[in-house]
This record gives sequence, C-alpha cells and structure tokens, in this order.
Amino acid sequence: MFATLRPEKLRGVLLLTREDQSLLCETSRNMFEPVPGSWGEKGSTYVVLDSADPDAVRHAMAIAWKRAAPKSVSARHIL
Repeated sequence: MFATLRPEKLRGVLLLTREDQSLLCETSRNMFEPVPGSWGEKGSTYVVLDSADPDAVRHAMAIAWKRAAPKSVSARHIL
C-alpha cells in the first residue's frame, strides 16, 4: 500500500520517506502536511485535496508507489 483516501477529512494519505515528506511539505506547504503523531514521524503525509495541484499529487504518488513497489518492478520505471 502506498496511498489511501480519507474523504471525511478531505485528505489523501501517501506513505513516503521522511526526506520526501520534508521536501514536499517545504515546497508545497498548502498541499502536503505530515499526518499528526507517530505516523507522520514515519513519513505518512496528508494530501490536502481541496488545494492539491493534480501534477504535484501525481508526482508525489509516483514517489510513494516507487517506494512501495517490488524493486524488480520499480527499477523499470523512471520518475
């Protein structure tokens, strides 16, 4: 699993590394934010759906997918 949807919170959740989370939160502060608590400390990141740019979300989802996919599959795909 690399992503989930939390429609009741108007959020999606991506499972990222802490480094990727920090970069996305820094560069797109209004679209991405760490999930509160220990999940966020491990890289779980909210996608704020009502302010999300489709291209930025697509890129972030690709990062999360590449991290979760089997290495034999993800190695064939360039981000």
